[in-house]
Amino acid sequence: MNSIYICASKKNQKEHGSFLEDLRSKYILKDINDCKVESDSIIIVLGGDGSLNYLLNNIDKLDNQRVIYFPLGTANDFARSLKLDPIKPSLAIVDEVVRDAPIIDVPVMSCNEKYFINVVTGGALALVTESGSDILKQLTGKLSYYVGALEEIVSPESYSLTFKLSNSKEESITTNGFIVSQGLYAGGGVKVSPHFTPSFKKTFNFLTLESENLTSSLGSIVKMQQSDVVCDLSDSEMISEDIVSLTIKSESEIPIKLDGEEYSSKVLKFSKSENKLKFYQY
Repeated sequence: MNSIYICASKKNQKEHGSFLEDLRSKYILKDINDCKVESDSIIIVLGGDGSLNYLLNNIDKLDNQRVIYFPLGTANDFARSLKLDPIKPSLAIVDEVVRDAPIIDVPVMSCNEKYFINVVTGGALALVTESGSDILKQLTGKLSYYVGALEEIVSPESYSLTFKLSNSKEESITTNGFIVSQGLYAGGGVKVSPHFTPSFKKTFNFLTLESENLTSSLGSIVKMQQSDVVCDLSDSEMISEDIVSLTIKSESEIPIKLDGEEYSSKVLKFSKSENKLKFYQY
């Protein structure tokens, strides 16, 4: 019998207990928390972006593991970039996926010593979401609603940042927030980049806006989403660049969310790591 590793919360394991029992009839199931995950192995993820983030940061070595991802989260933003629809897990689907489904290599992003795979929100964009009880997840997932949510629950704070894009010179900006992404969506289907395909190659995207007014900043991002076209925001309104490395510095701690998980630092160094995961597309 071949081994399959499981990455799922206790809640999801309980809710899908019959599926796991069916798997045990054909495969040796191992919990990623209980053993070392071998190279070139198959991992089944039951959950959302947070479950993927947990996987990235809690196995000993990321080494070409193959992932069957069943998106069971609230927003499932990364699944949208992979064009995976929520589907009820079953043994038959697993067998079919392993036998016939194509695989896409997805680089793993790094931020300092942490890993992420989809998107990082920083500044006020990070503060508006609270791990485990995202207000954004309770809304419609449209970025226009972020504005009202932010105005209601936080006092907008500006961040004086110094940033360096790839090999360019350092620049300074006063902003309410920023986004770093290789995936295409965040917040339940909101596009975070003006590009229409996820960036699973060498580059990733950095987006921020120079503004002292939070509503104005987010309003500009909203304009970028409308009608699925890239709008003509001026350089003074938006910085959006495809890059291979990014360093952000501040005199104070910068709050961010890595695929929804909290983190902060005065210096943030982003790049694509040498690691990658192989996702089955089905």
